[in-house]
Parts: sequence; C-alpha cells; structure tokens
Amino acid sequence: MDYEFRILLAERELAHLKEMQSLQRIHLDTHDRSFEAAAERLNRIESLLEETVQSQVRTQKMLEDFVAILARSHSNGGPKEFQG
Repeated sequence: MDYEFRILLAERELAHLKEMQSLQRIHLDTHDRSFEAAAERLNRIESLLEETVQSQVRTQKMLEDFVAILARSHSNGGPKEFQG
C-alpha cells in the first residue's frame, strides 16, 4: 500500500512538473513574440525618423533656394511687389 501511494504521488508530481514546463514554454514563447514585435516596431520608428530627417533636409534646401531666388530678384530690381 505504501508503494502504491508513493507511485501515485510520484505520478502526480510528474504530471505537475510536465504542466509547469508547458506553462513555462508558453510564457517564454509569448515573451519572445512580444520582444520580436517590439523590435520590429522600433525598427519601423527608426526608419520613419530617418525618412522625416531626409524630408526635413530637402525642405530646408528648397526653402534656402527660394530665399536666394527672392534675394536675387530683389537685388536685381525685380518685380515691384518684392522691392518694398
């Protein structure tokens, strides 16, 4: 009887350990997927920031060119509306 009880107890402990291992695997898989998703979001944000900086540089260059054209037009006796 004592052996049967010990065998039953060992079987229950084994089932419990297997269940805990399964839960731990699920937890780790969820964590890994969450980490991968966060890394993908960070990469996308970095890409968007780079695109924004490039766009800002292009806009700044266009604005500088426009101001230069206006300055030349004004200094060369351009249209009266630019001569103040």
